[in-house]
Amino acid sequence: MYSSDLNKKDKLYLPHKTAFWAGFFYILTFVSVPTLFLYQSIHKPNYLLSNANYNIVVFGGILEIIGALSGII
Repeated sequence: MYSSDLNKKDKLYLPHKTAFWAGFFYILTFVSVPTLFLYQSIHKPNYLLSNANYNIVVFGGILEIIGALSGII
């Protein structure tokens, strides 16, 4: 693609945009790394019987979903 073919508004060439978004989603896949620390409370005995705060576990699950979706894209 030549620079004369691009509009003045376009600052990046198409391959640069593709590389940027590919890198963004690649880095986003590392979001699931902190979930190892967020799931520590699940491994405690009697977790299901306790009245522990499970918001951390839900947040870890959301991070897992984000990581899975970014791996697909």
